[in-house]
Amino acid sequence: MLEMRWDTQLAEVAQALAERCSTPEGIVSHDRPDDRTTLPILRVGQNMFIQRAAFKANVAVKWRFDVWENYLYSSSKREKYEAVQAAKYFTRIAWARSYALGCGFTYSVVHPNMQKANARNEGAFMMFIYVCNYAPSGNLIDKKLFWPGPPCFLCPEDTVCNKTSAG
Repeated sequence: MLEMRWDTQLAEVAQALAERCSTPEGIVSHDRPDDRTTLPILRVGQNMFIQRAAFKANVAVKWRFDVWENYLYSSSKREKYEAVQAAKYFTRIAWARSYALGCGFTYSVVHPNMQKANARNEGAFMMFIYVCNYAPSGNLIDKKLFWPGPPCFLCPEDTVCNKTSAG
């Protein structure tokens, strides 16, 4: 696996989407894959986590890892990726060849029915939006999610081994 690093460009694109996709009506959607491409990274994946209550960012990450532990941690799933709805969001970001990550966050007041919204914001609620872009994107059907092994096992030729990594 490649070591994940923070990517400022991916974070800026994620932040822009988090701010743009937060409409007063609470409509949230992914952008188009072409909108999140940054050079030199051409295939960029995306995860969104939307919550009506404030929480720490590690809750979203732990939720993804819990899915991994409960569903995918078997040797058969490591051998080749299968499109499994419950786990596809985690496997995208944990893909062995993904190495860049950038996230954004915003929150806003949502009015479920704008026509009935009034000055007291009755029926309004807070919505918290986390967007993470990662690259290159994964979830390639019939390809391995990762290759188990010690640190530096199967490192690509154009990389440097980090023997202090947990592997």
